Amino acid sequence: MDHAVQVELAYRNPVSLVKRPPLVRKELVPPDVPVVRQALELLKTAGDYLYPCIRLLAYTGLRRGEVVALQWDKVNLEAGRLVVEASLARTRERLTPRLSMYSLNTC
Repeated sequence: MDHAVQVELAYRNPVSLVKRPPLVRKELVPPDVPVVRQALELLKTAGDYLYPCIRLLAYTGLRRGEVVALQWDKVNLEAGRLVVEASLARTRERLTPRLSMYSLNTC
C-alpha cells in the first residue's frame, strides 16, 4: 500500500491506521527424559516405521526437515557421525529443499 501512495494510486495507506495485535510467544517446553524414553520404547515395541526418525530427533536435536532430508551417504554409523547439508520444508503441493550456505552441520 505504501507503494500505491508513492506512485499516487492511493491518497493514503489505510493499513497504517490498523493497530497490529501484540506478538505473543509461547515458551516451548520439551518433554522430560522419562517421557521421551517411554515414547521411544512404545514406538520400538510397536514396530513403528517412524521409530528411527523419532529416535534421531530425540538424541541429536535435529529439526524434522533435516532428518527427512538426510541421505545415507552423509551417515557414518561406525564413526557415529552424520553431516546435515539440507532441510526439507512442506509446501502446499510437496516437500521442497531448503538450502543455505550456513546449513552445514556435523553431528
